[in-house]
Amino acid sequence: MNRILIILVLSVLFVNEMYAQVSIETQNFTPKGILSSIFKGEYQPEKKAQKWPVSGVQALEMGSYLDANLYAYTIIDTILTTRIDTNDIKIVVLKTMLVDSSGWIQDCMGCAPQIGVAYFVKNNQRFELQFFKLNLIVNGHGFYIPKPRTQQIGPSKYAFVLTEEVMQDQGREFWFDMSNDFRGFLTYDFFSYIPAEQSSILENSIEIIPTENEYFDFMLRSKSTPTSELETGKAAKIKPIKTKLILNNTNVMQHVQMPFGYSIQNK
Repeated sequence: MNRILIILVLSVLFVNEMYAQVSIETQNFTPKGILSSIFKGEYQPEKKAQKWPVSGVQALEMGSYLDANLYAYTIIDTILTTRIDTNDIKIVVLKTMLVDSSGWIQDCMGCAPQIGVAYFVKNNQRFELQFFKLNLIVNGHGFYIPKPRTQQIGPSKYAFVLTEEVMQDQGREFWFDMSNDFRGFLTYDFFSYIPAEQSSILENSIEIIPTENEYFDFMLRSKSTPTSELETGKAAKIKPIKTKLILNNTNVMQHVQMPFGYSIQNK
């Protein structure tokens, strides 16, 4: 048993070390160049996917994301660019697709891909991989995944945010702390809310504001706009939203210090 545990630990360390050594020249920072640098296997241009072999414990965890020959299929969805301090950053949003035994990608409503991220920092004329996670969250359907973005949440602090598509009047945002290996810290639930009187449109949003002690607060802001002030036909296109915040920790109170030095208020 101890020998198996040692092997598993060593394999994890080896994989992390392998990813840490990934460095891509600027001119080769393309979907094919990125996927080929992170994963072994072959790039399939017709699918825009990297077909790569999976073995060991990882194969047991991935299940329906593998074909009969234990190959996975990973696609690049989005490449986000931002600047933190003096560093040029690129966040590559990956999706590993559900497949059948032949490797045919399953594009259906119930086929949620694994969403992963690869975090690169530019060093001279190369982008060096600083962090990689294949399965940050399972969400979406078929080729569609929640829309990714970065959100500044303080001095040199950024969050990676995934926003679901509103389906059947429901949706959700997932917030991850980029300074702490993309650890999830906040879930922002929302759903369409139609008031009893159709005389106004309700819109709620999150606002991030500084406080006196250099912490930052997440504030829920509500806006009510009388339909009489809207252009004809515009009101029908606006979906009123009701919001709710869920912290991924315990003992949530009115003013809670976040793990990375920030706080949140529900209003």
